[in-house]
Amino acid sequence: MTATRRGKSADPRFDIYDTPMWCMQALLDEVRLPGGLWVEPCAGSGVLVEATTTRRSDVAWELVELREECLPGLQRLSSRVYTQDAREWSAQAHARGMRYDVIVTNPPFSLAFELLQSFLPLASWVILLLRIGFIGSKARQAFFRRLMPDTGVLIPRPQFGNRPIGKASDSTEYGWFIWGPNRERSRGEWFVLPTPPEYEQQKKRKPLV
Repeated sequence: MTATRRGKSADPRFDIYDTPMWCMQALLDEVRLPGGLWVEPCAGSGVLVEATTTRRSDVAWELVELREECLPGLQRLSSRVYTQDAREWSAQAHARGMRYDVIVTNPPFSLAFELLQSFLPLASWVILLLRIGFIGSKARQAFFRRLMPDTGVLIPRPQFGNRPIGKASDSTEYGWFIWGPNRERSRGEWFVLPTPPEYEQQKKRKPLV
């Protein structure tokens, strides 16, 4: 997900960008989440899973990714990998009556609101990486008046995909939008996430994809 390709494609296969590991590490350093079964429904190359392993040993993953070329890498991270669209996976999870501890992902922005609404009944915690401006839409006003998340703002701005960390930032601010078990409310907490110590090391490394 990145603002730089806004409006160029409605196809979710081309609206997915790998997230820098430090973004997930910052979330885990600040927010206390339960262990158990977590889902990454837009898994890409598995960056969020890799980042979580640096912080947690009590998480089992279900991974979903449309791009078949990502499958071998994801299978090294989990035995539960599905090569399908996140919307198809969500519909099937609803049909099976599945329940998860955490759903966390960086969704295609064009599908973010649709996916969010489908994810909320499936997990105790639903956490999406989104542009801060996602909250300002008139079309989503009624939703946020009823289900306002907590929001952890990322500083510095992330660089997605193949852009080197620290060299070129995205054009807007991002944060983790967090819906926990007690989500029926019209107000949420805003806070700035810590920049994890790994950030400086990751600036020196080539992105995973």
